[in-house]
Amino acid sequence: MAKEYPGKKVHVKRAIAEGDYVVLHCHQEWPGDRDWAGIDIFRFDAAGRVVEHWDVLQPVPETSANANTMF
Repeated sequence: MAKEYPGKKVHVKRAIAEGDYVVLHCHQEWPGDRDWAGIDIFRFDAAGRVVEHWDVLQPVPETSANANTMF
């Protein structure tokens, strides 16, 4: 992805670990595109290798209907 999107930045806002799972809440800055909010969920095996991965992305709106933020 770094070759395809040079200049892309990912800022981890929250990291949560429990048992075999790690969840990352990230602010992603894509060059030439809008910013995105992302969640990545990883499951690790006993050797510490990622064996499953799920993710979801949502565009960060330019304006919000309330005072809450994506991050």
